[in-house]
Amino acid sequence: QVDVYESETTRQRYAAARKSLAFDGVDTTESWVFHGTARENIAKIMCAGFRVGGEGCVAIKHGASYGNGVYAATGPATPVTYSDRNLNGSRAVILSRALRGRVGARQGLGNSWSGASYCWVFADSAQLLPVYMVHF
Repeated sequence: QVDVYESETTRQRYAAARKSLAFDGVDTTESWVFHGTARENIAKIMCAGFRVGGEGCVAIKHGASYGNGVYAATGPATPVTYSDRNLNGSRAVILSRALRGRVGARQGLGNSWSGASYCWVFADSAQLLPVYMVHF
């Protein structure tokens, strides 16, 4: 099952990030990435967007091996391990549009880096637009 979310809040943040990157001459090519999280977080993320662990009062839940940021992957295999099962045993991951921006820099708007060939870390949560929740 796939649930589609259309949050005006997250869409506007993403559009502003894209505009800022373009203004700075940074590539705004999009990618699709998966993110796994506890079910209790999914609705909050889908409606209000991601938050970077380690910033403000947001706790880092699973460590920061590659630095602070929102961790995502180009496939669902790793993110699904960070999701929990519901009562019928299914899991869910979030599929998001992503602006990679300046690849390699680890801080600031528009920066992202690869922790492994499939893993991406986004320094600014505005670079991600959660669109789908994929259940399986």
